[in-house]
Amino acid sequence: MKNRLLILILTVAVAFSGIAGFSSYVRANDDDDGYAYSFYNANKQGHSCIAYKTTPGTVYIHPTSGPALKYTVQGNNGSTWNSRSNTHTIYAGTKASFVNSLNSHNETECRIQYKRTGLAYTTTYGYWNPNPLNTYTMYN
Repeated sequence: MKNRLLILILTVAVAFSGIAGFSSYVRANDDDDGYAYSFYNANKQGHSCIAYKTTPGTVYIHPTSGPALKYTVQGNNGSTWNSRSNTHTIYAGTKASFVNSLNSHNETECRIQYKRTGLAYTTTYGYWNPNPLNTYTMYN
């Protein structure tokens, strides 16, 4: 009985964590804390919403709480998503500027891929922006 209850609770938690791969397009924003994201760390990986890169330069990532994640900027060439930055581990509280190659590949759609650094039954929260106004700690 306890096992069934635990399985039910975990199933509901996973269903609400976004594991289904739901993505949506969002309008570009010039506020550095432009788009909120969350990632449930029992999942192996996930993605942010899709946004449009309208300016050249870095992508801003700011995890505000939870375990560290590995982040990669991805771009879409019309048929597939490709990594357009190196992957870096970022800890909560860090404001990061990710150097990327979206513009050199003529990609305007982007998203952030995150992967857990370790299994944890908790959520990482944060913000990201494809068109930040400022520059923070640089990650090449």
